[in-house]
Amino acid sequence: PKGVMLTHKNIVSDVLLSSDRVPFEFGKFVALSFLPVCHIFERMILYLYQYYSVEIHFAESIDKISDNLKEVKPHVITAVPRLLEKVYDKIIAKGSTVGGINQKMFFWAVELGLEYEPYGANGWWYETQLALARKLVFSKWKEGLGGRIGLIVSGSAALQSRLARVFAAAGIPVMEGYG
Repeated sequence: PKGVMLTHKNIVSDVLLSSDRVPFEFGKFVALSFLPVCHIFERMILYLYQYYSVEIHFAESIDKISDNLKEVKPHVITAVPRLLEKVYDKIIAKGSTVGGINQKMFFWAVELGLEYEPYGANGWWYETQLALARKLVFSKWKEGLGGRIGLIVSGSAALQSRLARVFAAAGIPVMEGYG
């Protein structure tokens, strides 16, 4: 087994340095937690939630995450990249079943999302199309994740850039953590 000795000072400094990078407002956020608390990434995020007085809910099990998302309506969740891949694959599978013009619109929005540049280098035409895609398609993604989701923090492995792009285009930015 591998391990690193972390002092209280290490963890506190991680929380304080991370606090400048997350868009939390004190006491106004709800989080859904389902990663093991023994995982240092999840533990550090839980400390960060406590620092901002975020209301923390713990998922019943991995199988009930979908139900828990609808019940809790979190603003933020932490996830491993594999879970985000499964969520994305499930969304794509559902979009494949709608048929007709709705299916064309769905895949147009996904393709648009895969081209997203997160730092504003998209141009006015792209941004106009993205606003339409967010209203018609991506709003349903957010609804499926509880309706209030505004941030996903991913950790434990590298996230595929296509997932970061498409979720950010949908208005659900994914921040990558370490741990």
